[in-house]
Amino acid sequence: MAETKHIGAIAEIISSQIFNEMKWRTGDETDVNWKCCMDSHLTKAQREAKKPKEKTHPTDIVFSYSDPYDSEVTIYVQTDLKSYKKSTIENYRGIRSTISSLAQQVECSQKSPEWRGKYLLKQPSKYKVHGMLFIYNHDNEYDDELFDKLSGVPNSEYSMPENSMMAVAYFGDCDQLFRFIPITRSCRFSLFLFLL
Repeated sequence: MAETKHIGAIAEIISSQIFNEMKWRTGDETDVNWKCCMDSHLTKAQREAKKPKEKTHPTDIVFSYSDPYDSEVTIYVQTDLKSYKKSTIENYRGIRSTISSLAQQVECSQKSPEWRGKYLLKQPSKYKVHGMLFIYNHDNEYDDELFDKLSGVPNSEYSMPENSMMAVAYFGDCDQLFRFIPITRSCRFSLFLFLL
């Protein structure tokens, strides 16, 4: 059990190192759940339950940075950190499910007073929230092209706010490469990552 916890912490350490180099700020609160504020995120069973269980969304970490294209806008990156072995990465259905959950997090975060209270800077002017699934391959055995597997996912499959984007960031020790796979909207977010 302790080994699993340490393996999971690796993704947090590596992502922080990468994005701190890029001068991204890290939110004060990590690894928390917050209340969902959108009925559309509930399953049919949840909506019809006599005593509905409160739905929550997870946040592993939120990064923020000033938009390089508009200095008045702060970008927040709702991030789901995963430390996966090869067999888990090859389960593309599981990754797509995680991306779907992340899309709901991004959609709900923009309407949630709880999320805004935890993560928005004290003097927010304009802001956008994007989503990032950060995958670290901890057993160094995945050598297929994840981009090819995920690039065919239709944008319409995920409910995202109009000005939000979502991507998968992949890091594996075997080649020490950091790959960024845009899932939705324009590629401006991904270009920013590569250029810094």
